[in-house]
Amino acid sequence: MALPAPTLLSASAYDVWTIDLSWYCGSTATPNDRTVIERKIGAGAWVVIATVYDQVTGTPAHYRDNSCIDGTGYTYRVYEQKWSIDDELWYDSDYSNEASAITPIRPPFNLEGTADSPTQITLRWNCWSQSETEFRIYNRGVLVTTSGPNTTEKTLTGLDAGTWYYFSITSYNAVAGESTNSNECGIFTADPPSAPSNLYALSSGTTKIRLNWNDNSKAPGSKRSWCSPDLIR
Repeated sequence: MALPAPTLLSASAYDVWTIDLSWYCGSTATPNDRTVIERKIGAGAWVVIATVYDQVTGTPAHYRDNSCIDGTGYTYRVYEQKWSIDDELWYDSDYSNEASAITPIRPPFNLEGTADSPTQITLRWNCWSQSETEFRIYNRGVLVTTSGPNTTEKTLTGLDAGTWYYFSITSYNAVAGESTNSNECGIFTADPPSAPSNLYALSSGTTKIRLNWNDNSKAPGSKRSWCSPDLIR
């Protein structure tokens, strides 16, 4: 039994977990027929992910694949099956065209940081992507460094003392590209303490010397930072 293949299959990412499919059934489709949906990830093998019924010729059919992960490319194809009462078996049509879509990669969140010294800052964040290959760290929109996958902390050294830094961070992989920015975190590196001055020594008996100096440093540990709140995603 020759069956016309489904046509005009399309795929589009609805969100980071979901891809919507739509297609037109073959010219002989009835509500008793069914459509088999296959999917592959990247260059992987085709796998059946669903079978749907009640497809009617001339009207678009739809399916929502909510078993995806973020930052991943998926390719789909479908074919129809018609039940033969006489033969008591399903007959398959040819495959439809293939359609592909990429789910967005999820950004990091809850970025915060502390100034460990006048020239060093440690950033910390939460990761909810399942597919990043690196994190990209920006200061005022300029890329300054990267961090590996599944990391949630990065220490930056060689910074300028007495300076405000405004950091944000993104997730990245080669398939989905770069995520949107995390929240922004502003951190101030304190000025280094001033050197002591007026050091002098006084004899205190025959076996002791007393040293005196002026302490010109400001209160230690003055670290300032702020972080903007995360948007609800």
